Amino acid sequence: MIAERREKTILVVDDSSLVRNQVTGLLEGFGYRTVSAPNGAEGMEILLENRDVDLVVLDVVMPVMDGRAMLLEIRSREEFGDLPVLVLTAAEHINFISDCTMAGYNDYLIKPVDPRLLYQRVQALIETYPRAYRRVACNLLVDVDIGTEQFVGEIGEISEGGVNLFLESSIEENNIVKLTFNLPGEPDPLTIGANVIYCHRTEAGYKAGLSFVIIHSETMDRVADFFGLRFP
Repeated sequence: MIAERREKTILVVDDSSLVRNQVTGLLEGFGYRTVSAPNGAEGMEILLENRDVDLVVLDVVMPVMDGRAMLLEIRSREEFGDLPVLVLTAAEHINFISDCTMAGYNDYLIKPVDPRLLYQRVQALIETYPRAYRRVACNLLVDVDIGTEQFVGEIGEISEGGVNLFLESSIEENNIVKLTFNLPGEPDPLTIGANVIYCHRTEAGYKAGLSFVIIHSETMDRVADFFGLRFP
């Protein structure tokens, strides 16, 4: 497992050398290769020279080119359209997160960085939703059955690897849950088993990342056809 992770590269962009050293040290301890830059302009230069980068960990407030500007630059390039971006921000700058929403970040963390949360976010963005997966934004209600209770969530993003869910209550990590939802215009519901990779609180409730573990080929074909996904 470690050997597989060492093939993956994470770009860390932060103007604080203390934060850069902390984050790169943690990521290398998790088994990833890292490259780093002190601002968005240098970060873009490194990214263009290292097309094999699998994830960008990006500070929001920086000189020369800030995080939002770099994020917009990343998303403007077709080759980086699916590159996961994890945004970092200090608690006093949390309002800047909303500025990054339309720019297209995938997740965020509040400084000082908690090693456990960093590991969870990186695992979710790199291991659960690899760049090879084409992710599609959607807005579908889903019944979430955890065995002891059932409640309604909303699918915000789907790929052949799994889904992102928005929920009103938390679900435990590493649980296997049953997801049941309808595709618009189709009478028969889909039922898919999924493993909860992460679940954390947001301002609007909870966001969870789940990877598919129990799914019939016919069901996968229906999902692929509907969203125009091409599965291996």
